[in-house]
Amino acid sequence: MRTLSLLLAATAALLLTTLLTACGGSTGFPPVITAVKPQSLSYGRTATIYLGGKDLRSSLVVESNGGCTSPSFASNSSTDVLVLNCLVTVVGDLPLTIKSETGEVIYTTSLSVPKPQVSIITNKGLSNAKATVVTVLSGS
Repeated sequence: MRTLSLLLAATAALLLTTLLTACGGSTGFPPVITAVKPQSLSYGRTATIYLGGKDLRSSLVVESNGGCTSPSFASNSSTDVLVLNCLVTVVGDLPLTIKSETGEVIYTTSLSVPKPQVSIITNKGLSNAKATVVTVLSGS
C-alpha cells in the first residue's frame, strides 16, 4: 500500500511539473531563442511569428517599438516553439526584442514587412497600380 501511495505521489508531482512548464512555468533553465520565422507578416493584419528554441514560456515579453501591437502567445505554443500573434502597424523594418520576465534581453532581430500592394480592376481588366491612387470624397 505504501508503494502505491509513493507511486501516486511521484506521478502527481511529475504531472504538476509538466503542466507548470507547459503554461509558462519554469524548468529552472533560462529560455533560449535560436530562430524566428514569420509565418504571415502584412501591414494592418495579425502576424503569426514562430519563435523557436528551448525552455520557452509564455511569460516572455515582446517589444517592437509599436510596430507589432497587442502581442500574445497562442495556446498551441510549447516550450520549443512559441507562436506569437500581434497586429502589424508598420511597413519596412519591424524590430523585435524578446525579453525574459525579469527584463533580460534573450533575442533581438528585425523583420521586413512588405509594402501593401494595390490592384485596380477596370472594365479593361486587372492592373497593378504603380502610381499613387487618390480618392476624393465629397460631402453632401
